Amino acid sequence: MTQTIDQNDFYEIIDETFVCCDEHQFVYYCKAHSERMGCQFCAFDPYSKCGCDE
Repeated sequence: MTQTIDQNDFYEIIDETFVCCDEHQFVYYCKAHSERMGCQFCAFDPYSKCGCDE
């Protein structure tokens, strides 16, 4: 079972990891629509809204 380990204004950070851009990173979920986000280096900015339709 995964659990939230942290959060910011836009995302929940889950205790699950993956590798992209040669980095181990935690999984982010958009708070507005609960979608799993991709790599925080090449797919989205973890400090800005994801641009989803709220």
